[in-house]
Amino acid sequence: MLKIIVLTLLLLVTISPVIAQNDAPYLYYYDPNESAFVIERADGTDRHLLAQGVMPGEVHSVAGPGWSPSGQWLAWQRIIGSVQQLEATFVPYAVNIDNGQLVTELDAFEESIVLDWHPSRDWLLAIGLADSTEDGFGRQIFRIALIDTSTDTTIAAYNSESFPRSLVTTHQWQPDGVIVIRTNADSPVFWQFNQDGVTQFERQATTYSISPAGHLVYNFGSGGWAVENLNTRQTVLLEGDFTSLDIVEWSGSRALIADGGLWLLDASSSTITPIADEIQLPFGYHFGDGFMQPGHIEGMWSSDGKHFAYMTPDGELLVSDGLTSNLVIDKIWTWGWIDTATILVGLNDIPNTIFMQVSIDGMHHSDKIFYVRHMVWYSPDESRAAGFDNPGPWIMDFATDDLLQLPRSESIDPTADYSGEILWHESSEWLIVKETPFVSMMGDDPALNAVIRVDGNMRRQLPNCFILCVEWLPERVNIQNLPESD
Repeated sequence: MLKIIVLTLLLLVTISPVIAQNDAPYLYYYDPNESAFVIERADGTDRHLLAQGVMPGEVHSVAGPGWSPSGQWLAWQRIIGSVQQLEATFVPYAVNIDNGQLVTELDAFEESIVLDWHPSRDWLLAIGLADSTEDGFGRQIFRIALIDTSTDTTIAAYNSESFPRSLVTTHQWQPDGVIVIRTNADSPVFWQFNQDGVTQFERQATTYSISPAGHLVYNFGSGGWAVENLNTRQTVLLEGDFTSLDIVEWSGSRALIADGGLWLLDASSSTITPIADEIQLPFGYHFGDGFMQPGHIEGMWSSDGKHFAYMTPDGELLVSDGLTSNLVIDKIWTWGWIDTATILVGLNDIPNTIFMQVSIDGMHHSDKIFYVRHMVWYSPDESRAAGFDNPGPWIMDFATDDLLQLPRSESIDPTADYSGEILWHESSEWLIVKETPFVSMMGDDPALNAVIRVDGNMRRQLPNCFILCVEWLPERVNIQNLPESD
């Protein structure tokens, strides 16, 4: 039996800590009142401002990729207009945390539809409009640029005046650059950007996928498939019965291909192995940044890439290393990886799902079973879970079976369904709660943000914001050179 602990806290009242908590982690957010990004501890101490007054005029909403791999640069987009009504313009910025220097190469963009960091280098990809003036055919100057922020130089760029405003692109980072794909064309157009410049090529393909290592798998005709090494331009034909790439999930040079059934592709050897004739994909939960969310099953690979899991239509969960598949548990409804050896499984359908942990060898089942609705966010150390339900956010401690029930924001109708997002700190001792009423999810109303210590003894209301809201500050960011705010 769960012991329910109800705390009567006023969500809209900011609780100022009397004693500074030296162990409180850092977080950051954009504060419209300061016209700056605020970096401070969760308890409100040691406050710093970054990029104050950089953006002209009144700014309420920002988006963007956040911190660079080195932690030296913060990149974001100023949002002008309504995102939900498709009337927004995104203006790109990037600033150095040590000296406040802006990346001037971004000045070439009036708007950036895409702004993203390389996974391991301080390289920034910007895709957007260099000139928003339309000609008589609705075309504008379109620009793709790969920028080295450390030197404020453009590594490679592509400009064109022949693209419509409805251009849709995606991209895949590579160790030495990035591949950008124009997806809304009769055949996909690829641009490969690296320090040697830009290479453009096309393939007659309706479905395709690119691995992080530079392998392109695509169909080239009626039932024909190929794997192309984009670094060597060598192409090998595949033999397989799959007809489309409904889901392709890469782990290094290996990929899982789902098309009703499941195949394992090894792009380095251009071989494909059938795994299962039929798997269950329509609905499931997945761990993506530490939380589970309704949607099709993703995250089939374990984080170390040694195993993958899949579920049959009969509710059987199997784990495979690519050679053999072992039954872990049957009669489940949903699942998601916790770590490289443990999977969390849901034993029944919503609205109240029963969850338990199982080991990938199927030999160990946890004795901790808990019930949740909607979404659940699992703490990094696996000791707690958090989510949203009536009457408000909750935190569960698996060691004590205590359920800490918190009230929702007073500005949200107490009878209305609502949800949001929870961000656990890596210490598992703090979490950021972003509450959003369902009625506001299709509008431009901001998220209601608070930072909470897991024991419930400290809760601070933070500024409301939209899209790029409150986030935990990555450890790689060094704020020693930032001046403290007054």
